[in-house]
Amino acid sequence: MNFPRISVNKQKILVISPICDQIHKLEKIKEFGDQYVVIFTGEVCYPWDDLEQVQKRIEAMDSYLKEFSSFYVLGDSDLTFKNLNKNNVNDLNKWIDNQCLGVHITFGNSTMLTVVHGGIPAGAKGWNDILSNIEVAFVRNINDKPWHNFYQGNYGYIISAHPMTDEVTHYGLSSSIDVKNQVLAQEYDENGLKRTILL
Repeated sequence: MNFPRISVNKQKILVISPICDQIHKLEKIKEFGDQYVVIFTGEVCYPWDDLEQVQKRIEAMDSYLKEFSSFYVLGDSDLTFKNLNKNNVNDLNKWIDNQCLGVHITFGNSTMLTVVHGGIPAGAKGWNDILSNIEVAFVRNINDKPWHNFYQGNYGYIISAHPMTDEVTHYGLSSSIDVKNQVLAQEYDENGLKRTILL
């Protein structure tokens, strides 16, 4: 698991909310072609009750990742699935190990965007606090309030999945894009947030 830090100039970013078992949404995402760097916010392993279906979803996601400029950010369900599946040494767990805990992007104008599935753990201030910290996939709340309420901008603007809500929620320095029963795409560029697209 890694946490890549990349630089882009004017490239647009498209952050996809958790895809879960709606892997067919990849076809809609493919229609965007190469106009975006696409970042998925995890959960392709959920639900995990049918191992064959999990494998098919991972294969479809892996195919997309190889074809397009994209990243897969691990979600809490992906990591939980890996733990439940730990006695089975197989390609599924290897695939999970090769994915990201988050992605940090710096644009040509110095605007920064960080994408994680969960959020920023309490007390995290510098890069070393998050780069290999799997809590970024699990954080939802701090002291019973969305973690976003405590975020002070140390990692640029953040787009995450947690906490799940009934609609996309924008906070001062971050957004939560996991909406019940929907797969959404959030555009972001050097000037900040753009369209939210229902896939």
